[in-house]
Amino acid sequence: DAKAWEYKFVVEKPGLYPFTLFYYDNLGGSSSLTASGGTASSLEWLNVAPTGMKFLINEDDDQSIAAYVPPDAIAEVRPATMSVLLQDGNVIVSWTEPGVLQEAEKVTGPWNDVVGAGSPRVVTPDSRAMFYRVRH
Repeated sequence: DAKAWEYKFVVEKPGLYPFTLFYYDNLGGSSSLTASGGTASSLEWLNVAPTGMKFLINEDDDQSIAAYVPPDAIAEVRPATMSVLLQDGNVIVSWTEPGVLQEAEKVTGPWNDVVGAGSPRVVTPDSRAMFYRVRH
């Protein structure tokens, strides 16, 4: 139909609000207006400022929100594979991917960075339990 559909939401608190927009054009591969008055489709995503001014997302304007990230700009982060080994009375903690080793006395934290720790990390066991993870 020729009516615009509007869906509104209000961002009351500054922060990061990730959105994914799925758009499907069911015009059989033709998304342009024809001289005979055929159908067309378009999609606009606007930011409405508190003053009422409207800015298209990704518009070539300093006041618009830049929301497009090219696929090649996203770095792949692989989870670290950790291993724990008991050797000569010591615990050897190893991990495969770059990151910061963290430790906690409870699995729920709080987690603290182990300053200067590299893989493998030799830990002398004592009577308390310790949990380890790698933060990217």
